[in-house]
Amino acid sequence: MFLRIFFLALFVTAFVDAKGVVEGGEVPMDKNSKEVKQFVEEIMRKYNNEISDPNYYVSVKVVKATEQVVAGSLIRIKLQIAKSNCKKIEVVTAHPKSCDTLYLTANCIAEDNGSTKEINVEILLQPWMHAGYVYTFV
Repeated sequence: MFLRIFFLALFVTAFVDAKGVVEGGEVPMDKNSKEVKQFVEEIMRKYNNEISDPNYYVSVKVVKATEQVVAGSLIRIKLQIAKSNCKKIEVVTAHPKSCDTLYLTANCIAEDNGSTKEINVEILLQPWMHAGYVYTFV
């Protein structure tokens, strides 16, 4: 019995680092980091391209952000979003390579009715692959 407990403890210790995080387990990301903000910008661009609503949606709050090492990195972000005062056509018609798009989205603010919803997004980062990343709305 002692031997079983010893090997179980050894096994668990081998997969837990000094911070107490299990290897391959999810670790929290700083929700205010530059990296997370860049992901959020791309998430909102992709989200607005996929939905049929005429209004542009904006992020209100990053609820949770985690990273997990898999075959690459799996980033999971939970966002609170809201419909904005901007029409999607106003934002999308700006040339994507110009600063106009950034300017327009910066001026988009959430509508006053306080109605928000949460979306969950997984981003698989594999820099060695052709695209390098895959965004999935879950």
